[in-house]
Amino acid sequence: NTTTFYYVASYNSNTQCMGARQEVVATINSIPAAPVAENTTLCGPGVATLTAVPAVNCTCQWFNANNAEIINGVSADSKTLTTGNLSSNTIFYVRSTDPVTACSSDNTTVQVIIATVPGVPSAPNVSRCGAGTITLTATPGSNADNCHWYNANSEFLFEGASYTIDNLEETTSFICKSYNSTTGCESNYTRTVTATINPIPDMPTVNGNTQICGSGDIQMTGVPGANATVCRWIN
Repeated sequence: NTTTFYYVASYNSNTQCMGARQEVVATINSIPAAPVAENTTLCGPGVATLTAVPAVNCTCQWFNANNAEIINGVSADSKTLTTGNLSSNTIFYVRSTDPVTACSSDNTTVQVIIATVPGVPSAPNVSRCGAGTITLTATPGSNADNCHWYNANSEFLFEGASYTIDNLEETTSFICKSYNSTTGCESNYTRTVTATINPIPDMPTVNGNTQICGSGDIQMTGVPGANATVCRWIN
């Protein structure tokens, strides 16, 4: 701040008499720096929470796009604004204000972006014979460029359209969501993908070695083992 002292006195121009001087102080207060705030993206309509960091020893003032000050939804320390329900991209302004001097900064523009929620992915169930490696493959839904994989407890496992699991020993269900890497939005609806581990059939029971005299037809008989339905003959 810059302070300058001036003096003023009453003066009679006819008599050229001047009274006692009165001191007047002119103070030039510094303009606060604009607050720092980032845009926020919502995945579909909803309520946004905006946060700003004001200049030192300043508070924040929030305004809507029409420059009307917002009171409701502002936190006690003034640094956070909780909006009402928003369904389209919306602009807000925030400025630093010095509570002592009442001087305010320029506005910082903060935008709430309403991103489109991705569509549900498509992903087929898979299976294999016995424990081992299995690969799940999905195609992201609309407005998405990738997939997120979760276990049945909704714990995040992997990001990518193809997810390979090593040494899967039992039938397991996985959850797949479409994901937009630009907006950070996931699909609301999920795709459940089941990886089935089929038991390996037991050896068949056969009627022993078979022999005939000379050329001709020969008949061999086998009974499928457990977890099998037919016998497959291989030479």
